[in-house]
Amino acid sequence: MPIFTNKYTVLLDEKYRCVLPAPLKKELGEDIKLVIEKDPFMKCLNLYPVHEWERRALKIKKKFTQDNPYQSAYLSRYFEEIANISLSDIGRISIPKEMLEYAGIRKEMIFSGQASLIKIWNPDTHAQSRMSDEDFAEMTKNILGNESDYFLNEN
Repeated sequence: MPIFTNKYTVLLDEKYRCVLPAPLKKELGEDIKLVIEKDPFMKCLNLYPVHEWERRALKIKKKFTQDNPYQSAYLSRYFEEIANISLSDIGRISIPKEMLEYAGIRKEMIFSGQASLIKIWNPDTHAQSRMSDEDFAEMTKNILGNESDYFLNEN
């Protein structure tokens, strides 16, 4: 299972294509089928290897039912915000124009690893959404506790 890390600045061409940064491509391995979605919380995009997205989709299907009109409307909206894309032989992906517009991406974008997915951002939105050093330290302390305790106990 890939673990995506770091951040990379990438340029988009006039046909809405970009080259996936080499370290991210290497982490994908032979998995060239990808799924991209509009992030429901922030104005960015989420890029998943297909096997990771399938796990996510199964969790969503278990939590919602098509027999409830409100939940069915949610499922329709959620799955309409998804696109399947492939990595070309030269490591390029094409991102649907509608998704780029949603994220405010025009020419330059940030690919940011987040463990099992890659977030794709407009550079300004990424900078604004980034957690401060102080908040990062506080959340690390609150969630992970004492560093040595966290890494010694695997609960």
